[in-house]
Amino acid sequence: MLTLPIAFLLMAGTNAEVTAKVRETAAAFAKAMAEDKLTTSNKFLAADAIFLSLKGAGWEPQQIEVLDSGKLALVSGTKFNSIWRLESNGSWKAVLDYSCPTCQCAPFVATPGELQEQVRQAERGFAKSMADRDHAAFVSFLAKDAIFFSGAQPLRGADNVAKDWKDFYEGPQAPFSWDPDRIEVNASGTLALSSGPVKDPSGKRTGTFNSVWRREANGQWKVVFDKGCRACNCP
Repeated sequence: MLTLPIAFLLMAGTNAEVTAKVRETAAAFAKAMAEDKLTTSNKFLAADAIFLSLKGAGWEPQQIEVLDSGKLALVSGTKFNSIWRLESNGSWKAVLDYSCPTCQCAPFVATPGELQEQVRQAERGFAKSMADRDHAAFVSFLAKDAIFFSGAQPLRGADNVAKDWKDFYEGPQAPFSWDPDRIEVNASGTLALSSGPVKDPSGKRTGTFNSVWRREANGQWKVVFDKGCRACNCP
């Protein structure tokens, strides 16, 4: 099993220290973007980064949540959500970014690829747990250090997510459903974004889900971040 050097582990620091470092780095990135300094902003991007909304202003970080491992963080603002990763040299790099549009009703065209298909099947299995009213199956897709944004405060850890979502699995009818229409996997094949419509029991679209999946050491994909977009007026 691969182990990280002690020096690398020490660089992680406490959660508060890590959050402050991520905020500082993301703010510097936002400043470079606002000043349209492409060379400067590029140094904040991981080599395997995927950016789906790298344009315009509004990059000031407003909320930051760091996994307990101290190696991944979600940074969000008015117009964006981005995943930052702690590199082996101790710097934080943006590895994945996606926007949260006011209203997005048209489906995306799915991209091909083996890893995309793995994530697609994992997401659909995750969604099937809701349709089947199978809470245990839902829990099986959660990473132990998962963070879900639900309500005023984010839910940290699989146990808390499972407990909070238990009510959604009560009763014979699922309160909502979801299905991915866009899957993007980074070049290293370790992280993926899955996004698509959320619908009520009548089939009306009520929002957009965005899940970040991480490929574990055993090759399985697990949900590590989940943060949806606001409901929109779609037919």
